[in-house]
Amino acid sequence: MNLTTRCHYLWEPQFPKVWQKNWELESGIIYTYLYSKYHSTNGNGSQELHYLGIPIDIIYRFARVKRASFYASAGGKVDFYLTGQQKDEGHDEGISGSGYKKLEHENVQFSVQAKLGAALTLYKQTELYLEPHIAYYIENNSSIHNIWKDKPFNFGLTLGIRTGF
Repeated sequence: MNLTTRCHYLWEPQFPKVWQKNWELESGIIYTYLYSKYHSTNGNGSQELHYLGIPIDIIYRFARVKRASFYASAGGKVDFYLTGQQKDEGHDEGISGSGYKKLEHENVQFSVQAKLGAALTLYKQTELYLEPHIAYYIENNSSIHNIWKDKPFNFGLTLGIRTGF
């Protein structure tokens, strides 16, 4: 089977809280859209999954140069499954069909992550940031296959704007 998967983070507001000098606690909300397309001898199809995640991270800022800062971060995230569907276009013994199937499951997805980052202060507690990160998604015994189940170690690069309070 040939599988192609895409992961899109469409919305990721983050809210850090300064804890002690150079230490911060950060949380927020992350909407994740996972899309997979597959091809096999039994047919082709696609899958769309929607999740809402809540991360919590501890940040240590180890260097500051004027408006720029550099930091390391570690933490975890819990993703709650919202909805999903699978579209199969099968062709088995001369019978072909096409249809959508709603995907259901009740398991949450836990993950742990580590990041290195650079941030540029734009105004007071608002900053532009760039973070390469690594994450590990813990097996959740869900019957739904996705990138987190097939490849639990994920690498990524995030660019965004964060505001504090």
